[in-house]
Amino acid sequence: MKTLEKKSAVILTAIIILLSLTIPAYAESCYVHDPMENPKAAADIVVDPKAVYGYAPNPDSTRLGVYAQYDWSDEAFVADMQKQREDYHESIKELYQIKADMEAEGKSVEEIARAVSTRRNEIRIESYKDDPEGLEKLKESNLATFGNENGGTPDYFYEKYGSWETVIEKAFSTNAGADACLGLYDKYYYTYIIPDTQPASTETQPPAETTQSASKAEAATDAAQTPDNSEKKPNPVNIKAKTITLKSKKLKAKKQTIKPLTIKNAKGKVKCTLIKKGTSVIIRKKISVSNKGAITFKKGKYKKMTYKIALKITAAGNSTFKPKTISKTIRVKVK
Repeated sequence: MKTLEKKSAVILTAIIILLSLTIPAYAESCYVHDPMENPKAAADIVVDPKAVYGYAPNPDSTRLGVYAQYDWSDEAFVADMQKQREDYHESIKELYQIKADMEAEGKSVEEIARAVSTRRNEIRIESYKDDPEGLEKLKESNLATFGNENGGTPDYFYEKYGSWETVIEKAFSTNAGADACLGLYDKYYYTYIIPDTQPASTETQPPAETTQSASKAEAATDAAQTPDNSEKKPNPVNIKAKTITLKSKKLKAKKQTIKPLTIKNAKGKVKCTLIKKGTSVIIRKKISVSNKGAITFKKGKYKKMTYKIALKITAAGNSTFKPKTISKTIRVKVK
């Protein structure tokens, strides 16, 4: 009996050792705040025990997917990227001053939102002045996310969130997933806008010197909004895009119509339109887009390559839900 118990204990110990070797350590110990509890960060990253800080970009992420090809276990590479990221965080402090100066001049919330949102994009582009490859990746990411290689415009964010106050908030927010991959998540935790997981607190507020200015902007925006609009709920529309493959022989013989979008939970009438800047130039005049997102390729000769088609999809909203606009980039492979 004792021999059987000893054997069982040895087997159990062996199993525990094997499990400890095969199950990767979870990376949350790298930070006081767990990035995976932030829905936005969790959508952009994956736990990677081999990565320097335990996280790497998610290949399926619209925003960070283009960076997944890099080696995030390379300490020299990550250190270089971290420095660029720190420089970027430092540079956006300029936005707080712009906001404070414009408030002192009596500018409207919309004027302030447009100024800081535009300058935010410029700062982001400028941060890659010595890194042409990084700039190319940034523009690719911007195009996939916003339909604009220079980043989301003030009008894009206003259509999406329905509030100039939120446009201002977005200008000051940063990508939490990128910070998690670079060892900066705790340092800039206060800058993140984490949806539905935490109330406003001193930890998530902007730096102390900007608190008074932010309060003024909030008061001005609240006064400007109508009661009906402020009571509306966010539009729950969800849109997914898939890559489509077409054959050049069939396109040459007759027109082809594809339906690359899956639209769910839209509140209000849905309308899809083509975004020219994000669409491959050589096919802009060869395609048409229906309100429901069906794309028709005219009969003709097409080069064998991958084409990008940027679409703006708007759910108009109704008496209960706000309108919402989402941009998607469709990839069509012609073989």
